[in-house]
Amino acid sequence: MAELKQLGRYQIVKMLGSGATGEVYEGLDNKLGRQVAVRVVPRSDVADFMKEAQAISRLDHPNILTISDFGEEDGVAYLVTEFVAEGRFSHLLEGEHVPFRTSLAWMVDLLGALEYAHAREIVHGSITPSNVLLDSTGRIKLVDFSLSSLLAKCPILSPEQVKGEIPGKRSDIFAAGALLYRLLTWKSPFAQEGSFDQAPARVTSQNTDLPADLDEIVAKALSIKPDERYASAGEFAQELKKFIEQDDIERILEERAKLESSINEKFTRVITVMFTDLKGSTTIAENEGDLVSRMLIKHQNDIVMPAIRENKGVFVKGIGDGTLSYFEHALDALRAAVRIQAGMDELNMSKKFRTPVLMRIGMHTGKCVVEAKDIFGDVVNTASRFESSADPGMILISEDTYNALSDKSEIYCRFIKQVSLKGKKDLFNAYKAFWNPKEIELDKKGGEALPRQEAAVPVRSSGTKAVWGAVVLIMIVLLLTLGMKFFGSSKPDESKRSISDTVSAPGTKDVQH
Repeated sequence: MAELKQLGRYQIVKMLGSGATGEVYEGLDNKLGRQVAVRVVPRSDVADFMKEAQAISRLDHPNILTISDFGEEDGVAYLVTEFVAEGRFSHLLEGEHVPFRTSLAWMVDLLGALEYAHAREIVHGSITPSNVLLDSTGRIKLVDFSLSSLLAKCPILSPEQVKGEIPGKRSDIFAAGALLYRLLTWKSPFAQEGSFDQAPARVTSQNTDLPADLDEIVAKALSIKPDERYASAGEFAQELKKFIEQDDIERILEERAKLESSINEKFTRVITVMFTDLKGSTTIAENEGDLVSRMLIKHQNDIVMPAIRENKGVFVKGIGDGTLSYFEHALDALRAAVRIQAGMDELNMSKKFRTPVLMRIGMHTGKCVVEAKDIFGDVVNTASRFESSADPGMILISEDTYNALSDKSEIYCRFIKQVSLKGKKDLFNAYKAFWNPKEIELDKKGGEALPRQEAAVPVRSSGTKAVWGAVVLIMIVLLLTLGMKFFGSSKPDESKRSISDTVSAPGTKDVQH
């Protein structure tokens, strides 16, 4: 062909490329003054070319290169399209690897273009990397619906085309699958073009970063038998969309799990939560007036706050006449509780208030979200329930706190009962911590008849084990009651304990353990 300088109103600037479907030139529309692409196809049967070009020019899809004009001049047939300068997939595959999610998005758009054309009974017949362009916005443009029924030399990709059959819609699906394979693996699916002796290797064996679910999708598109492929380009696209959506969900869940793990690592810690609550403050307020009640709260704070601070605790907030605090170590929490109770004993011995005031303390150990000014989690609720289950003047700790004690011999504790906590199905083993030397001595003297050994601590459970545990406890209580009735007991009844039984002797300040 002689050197082209002009076709119709289009000035030929330079050749962009050539192939089986003709030559492509950069051109200038002299009438509109805009850049165009001019594809020329030497033809002897111009009439047939014009007929098919007219059909293709009616394709109007965002992922199909728009044909703006076509014609014939001096035996040369030509198509005029929008100019896309960014490049072809063939260049892309020679450069930097594309993220697989981007490749899938491009393929969904390409299959959408094929579905649109197939619905109008137009088959592309030549889907290769050189026939897919990327515009300046990153959108793919399928080019060269190559007038395949008219061209003598059409690229043959699918097995049926190798046999000499006219390419059909499923031939386009096969070619799209081959292009997707190359985008995902940067390799051709078949060792030799036109050789289909064996199925291509799974894409995940060529690129181990790919999700396994892609293997089946690509393999179906590349089936040797046409009827084993996707029935339509739309079905192929739908499978990819489902995969992308599922992968999005999994990615979101993975990101969420990472975020939660990061939050847990940063804000969630195993701590011991302690609640304190005054019993008797209401009576004092009613009998002695608001001023005395305020003095009582001040005395409480003077006892509680130093105990928390000096045992490495963190005061969270006051709740009425109670407090909430937490400790990194269970033993520190128990030391603070013992000091608080000893301080309350001294306050009562001072007779500053006519009515004795007792403190209930409950604590529980577990995972908790710790923020700058507050703590959150089930451990807080459970600690609160233990405080409300404690008798006035008692330190009641959970089994988890007892097990978390780094030195169980420092402060005398023993199992005393199982408690049911509001909102909890199972019973909880509760341990009482002792701080008063007299009370410790009395408890130890009467200890042989009490279920103090670890073997006697019920396993926290629901159902049959809980029932049998309750039965055993009832029998023990009955035996103790009968024994005290007939033989007497040196241990005071806990439910009737007086303030003198629970406080240190005057002048005693140190707590013995």
